[in-house]
Amino acid sequence: MAMINAKSPIVPKIGRPTAGEPVSLPHSVEDVTIIWFDQNMDESINPDDVEETKTLLRKINDYVLFFSKPEPCLDYIKTVPKEKIFLITSGFYAVEQLDKIHSLEQIDSVFIFCVFRGKYVPLMEKYSKIIDIFTEQKDLMESLATNVELVTKQATVFGLFDGKQRPTRYLTRESASFLWFQLLTDVLKTITASDTKNQGIEEMLKHCQCYYRTNRVELTNIEDFRKTYKPEDAIIWYSKQSFVYRSVNKALRTEDIDALYTFRVYITHLRSRIAYQHNQLRRTCRDAKSNIIRLYRGLKMTNGEISQMIDNIGGLISMNGFFSTSRDIEQAVRFATKPSSRNNVFGVLLEIDGDINLDKMIFADIAQFSTYPEEQEVLFDLSTVFKIVHTELDKTRNLWVIQLSGIVKLFFLDMYNDQCLY
Repeated sequence: MAMINAKSPIVPKIGRPTAGEPVSLPHSVEDVTIIWFDQNMDESINPDDVEETKTLLRKINDYVLFFSKPEPCLDYIKTVPKEKIFLITSGFYAVEQLDKIHSLEQIDSVFIFCVFRGKYVPLMEKYSKIIDIFTEQKDLMESLATNVELVTKQATVFGLFDGKQRPTRYLTRESASFLWFQLLTDVLKTITASDTKNQGIEEMLKHCQCYYRTNRVELTNIEDFRKTYKPEDAIIWYSKQSFVYRSVNKALRTEDIDALYTFRVYITHLRSRIAYQHNQLRRTCRDAKSNIIRLYRGLKMTNGEISQMIDNIGGLISMNGFFSTSRDIEQAVRFATKPSSRNNVFGVLLEIDGDINLDKMIFADIAQFSTYPEEQEVLFDLSTVFKIVHTELDKTRNLWVIQLSGIVKLFFLDMYNDQCLY
């Protein structure tokens, strides 16, 4: 079992703290934060193995933290309620500490790395977030990579709005958040209109260089972006799923105003290119005399999230970000039904009627720009609003099917603007 030295954490922008000591940590732009906790970290006698482990972890996820004492580890976890944390720990720590943190929403998954698997198997019945118990580093890394990829593809936050609600003071928390994000994207557009391309892009790149300063691959990508980027390339860079994709999506998912301001120019470029490609698609569909394109998205949702959908049929839903879908139903179904180590999620297939004639429904076929054109990806513009039309359980495929459609007018924004929300 590799022992990791806490004096050399894989964290950009910080120095070398004393083992287990609390440090001032930068915000992660990854969808996942990996925390490795082991009380025996400082007793490592195999530095080569330690460095190899660090390299392997960085390939899986750029944001990795190491702790050797429980107090700073627990303190950090409690300060990041919006993060998704993958906790790697020894069996001993799992026995001692999981009762304190297992119920925290930010703890997404727990990976136990130990010498004797059988000793800790009973923990899997007690704690549902334990993915597995590993005795080999290779098996641990493979499981981490699989689950990080799953979360990255899954990382979509949605907001719900009940159209029957009227005065602002009576809004539910979900509806208020929904309206706030719609207004935020409008403000972002206004700010960017007075910006200059070079100033905003360079500000973004300096921010990314600071964050990824220990990641040679991303530093190379950043320099390539600086030398070659044009606004017309916004979709191409987004589809690469490199530093741009991760940073922008994380800022949108967490509604981080500072980060959104940093990426304001690129976000505007991306929206403009989606609108341009949407007009190209509109011409193609008109020639084919068809205005509806059926699109799909496979994902995992908790029972609580599914219940929200069922309870809000006829209501509105918006994704906090650019929303990726596919023309290929089989691919979406495969993802929705993909086995998951989490026992609190269920497969969901979103069926979306993309109407090219609706001014409020902007989407683009980006397969030609994608590294994986076979995915037949169609990308919706930022914070597109859908109506929840129907939900049903498909017992044959063992998944929920949720049908969504576009809307003609965002009447509620005008209504709440009149009430002086801002």
